[in-house]
Amino acid sequence: MGYDELLGNQGLKDRLRAGPLSHCYILEGPAGSGRRTLARLLAAAMECEGKVSPCGHCNPCRKVMKDEHPDVITVDSDKATVPISLIRQMQSDAYIRPNEGNRKVYILPRAQDMQGPAQNALLKLLEEPPAYCAFILITDSADKLLETVRSRAVVLTLAPLSTAVLTDALKEQRPEASEAAIARAADRSDGYLGKALSLLDTPDTELETKARTIALALADHNDLALLEALFSLDKLGKQPFLDLLTELERLLLRAMRPDSADETAARLRAGGTSRRLFQSAEAVKNAVTLLQANGSAGHAMGILLAELGARK
Repeated sequence: MGYDELLGNQGLKDRLRAGPLSHCYILEGPAGSGRRTLARLLAAAMECEGKVSPCGHCNPCRKVMKDEHPDVITVDSDKATVPISLIRQMQSDAYIRPNEGNRKVYILPRAQDMQGPAQNALLKLLEEPPAYCAFILITDSADKLLETVRSRAVVLTLAPLSTAVLTDALKEQRPEASEAAIARAADRSDGYLGKALSLLDTPDTELETKARTIALALADHNDLALLEALFSLDKLGKQPFLDLLTELERLLLRAMRPDSADETAARLRAGGTSRRLFQSAEAVKNAVTLLQANGSAGHAMGILLAELGARK
């Protein structure tokens, strides 16, 4: 097995294969990027009894991958933050030797949700841990952890997958999904499998549908349809209007990527030059910037009506 269960991230996997294993890792990346898969693989490697770790075949590896190993412990709570009391419980538990494994491995799936006191309590344990202890901190950004915590860990950043790898994984895991749905989910996922799977299971919101309507009117050079779509936004509140414009900007930027298989992006590419797409994206960006700076929705609408309709 090695680290092959983690898709993509070849450089990261090569780095881990070169060894040796650290006593503390920080895994950073957005939700759906494979952080939890990598955490399980690292824990399995620390407990593995095979010649190449993680072998995936020995009893410890199988237990870890099934979340059944008594010495691989998830440290989390149902509270909004990870309380210091939980970290102190982990401190006490760390000095009890492993039940059956080579190491006691503590996985913190919401490391960014530790407040300063909790992180400082963790730091004391990281500074002088028992020889058999290891720690895996999962976070969306290592920068949300104290520099002193980061300095005692190896930071591994999960990278987005290529379109080809992501598409193949979606076809394997969702064989019932259409080619168009898979292409669209892959295109909108920023390269992360978990996000792509979620998109496959989630229908478009009303705002996303409106953004696509505007984009298609642009693609077809249909000023009347464009005006009707834009005027329909007049009833939106400021935040929904901002969310819609942000989605429209994403669609326009996506259309400038030649590998994008999204149907709306393809229509936009077919309906105009790269320069036109860029100018349209800039117009939407200007409207977004205006709203974010507390400009009025009416002023933002004026920008869109004046600039998008003029793009030929």
